Amino acid sequence: MNIRAMFFTVLAAVLLSGCATDYRNKTPTEVAQATRVHESEYSESRIYLAPPVTGNPVMGMTYEAQLAAIQSKKDGSITHALRVKWSYLSHAWMFFSNATMPGPIPLETVSTNREVYSCRSSRCSYYESTSAVVPLEILANASAGLKVRFSSQQGAVMVELPASYVLGYLQAMSTALGGAVTPTAAAPASRIPKWEAVPTRPAGQAGEVANKSKEQQLQELQSTQGLSYEEYQRRYQLIMGQ
Repeated sequence: MNIRAMFFTVLAAVLLSGCATDYRNKTPTEVAQATRVHESEYSESRIYLAPPVTGNPVMGMTYEAQLAAIQSKKDGSITHALRVKWSYLSHAWMFFSNATMPGPIPLETVSTNREVYSCRSSRCSYYESTSAVVPLEILANASAGLKVRFSSQQGAVMVELPASYVLGYLQAMSTALGGAVTPTAAAPASRIPKWEAVPTRPAGQAGEVANKSKEQQLQELQSTQGLSYEEYQRRYQLIMGQ
């Protein structure tokens, strides 16, 4: 199965946390500590879920949004996404169909679930879940936060994640992946990744990095623990020759 198709299939089966805490104003460390790993011996992948951020973009609508990732157990490849659960009162479904970032940059988007909670008169309470793939380079350069516009049949709605939240997610992923690549210290499925500051790559290793493909270097960047936004951006720009 294609990794992206698998991604949406698995994400649809993993519920949003439903936690009462809104992590919009939490520190990166708090976000990293609340990020969870979901793993099963019956699955070919493991899921990383950051805690939710809530929003009230328009009257009568709320959402829970969270960053998530799926990692293939076969080849270690990783796909990141923004998951959003919409809750709104309306006379009809909104049918969210696509997501776009400033640029514009279209994101691969799939609606994973739709439910009707209750109805009264001509209006019903609707729930929709949507996932949009977000490339690592976008997350690594989100020093001002992440803004994604989701379009529907009834208009567009903006979902915003603060920079501190994105950084906390990246720190949690770096720590979790850093532990996973060490055979003698593999993290258990229930582990809660925590932020750990580590030294940056010594300048003397630049020649070794230059001999690797961009894809390999980006994968190593993802697996490096505890990087700040500035360091993520610096390394990403070096890799991309910017």
